[in-house]
Amino acid sequence: MGDWTRNIANALEPLYNLHRNTILATDYLNADDTPFFFVSNRKKIHTKGKKKGKKAAGAVKGHMWAYLCRINAPPDGTGKSREYKSVFFEFTEDWDDKHPLRVLKDFKGHLQSDAYIGFKKAGEQFEHVIGLGCWSHARRKYHEAAQIGVKEAKHFLLLINLLYRIEHRIAELKGKGLAEDYLLELRKKRANRVMDRFFAKVKTTTRFLKTPLGKALTYSINQEKELRRYVDDLRFSPDNNAVENILRGPVLGKNNFVTLGSECGGKTAAILYSLICTCKANGINPYEYLKDVLTRINSHPHSKLHELLPHNWERLRKQK
Repeated sequence: MGDWTRNIANALEPLYNLHRNTILATDYLNADDTPFFFVSNRKKIHTKGKKKGKKAAGAVKGHMWAYLCRINAPPDGTGKSREYKSVFFEFTEDWDDKHPLRVLKDFKGHLQSDAYIGFKKAGEQFEHVIGLGCWSHARRKYHEAAQIGVKEAKHFLLLINLLYRIEHRIAELKGKGLAEDYLLELRKKRANRVMDRFFAKVKTTTRFLKTPLGKALTYSINQEKELRRYVDDLRFSPDNNAVENILRGPVLGKNNFVTLGSECGGKTAAILYSLICTCKANGINPYEYLKDVLTRINSHPHSKLHELLPHNWERLRKQK
């Protein structure tokens, strides 16, 4: 079965590469990662902070990286256009920050992520990459402090909740057909007022660095610039939940199979997860999609390979 899966991934690799390049050509990405153990029987691994040396055979911690974008498909026969979510995964044998820097070196646009140093460095080293923060991560840290009885944390949670109430109100007004320029200015005015209060309080609260509240305050201070930027465009979300939700499938899978069989197995998983998770995110039946694509891909003209991308495949199928 392992050979069958690898052969399927090999056949899909040209489509995966096109899928990856299509996503990186957009101007707004969500990025996240999760550890994946794999079986290594040979490798020299360089782990940050540790000396280089031979790794004993057995399970080694690799990483699966996810990059998500939104693609607006051309109008269908009824004149309606639809926004599709597209995600690609990449497996690496370690958690080095060189991996996101390599992937994002030619990306131009906004990158939304948590505070992982590799994603943060991309915004600092590349002028064409602008970092966006994640209020969900910030909120989580204050919530942890509140859970153990830190009363001050509740004030910060209240302000963060106000930001999300503003988002719900903007969505309601957008549904009523109000102009986007008006909604953007309204969002900026209300959200900036709340964020000014939030960061003023953060900077005047005494920090004990190793306490849960101290860690939450430090995160907010270090991420202030990125956390504030989401108000600049209505497309931007205040958090990175979209890609985190898509990662739930692979995370559930690894909890069942525990380890990947090899480094090659990581690449196979990344290819299949990319197409399957994109299908699931858009309500496309992954089985029907893969069954059709695999029967056609070897004879399909390379110049028309884009027709087999999930968002194009569904649209063209509906037109038949």
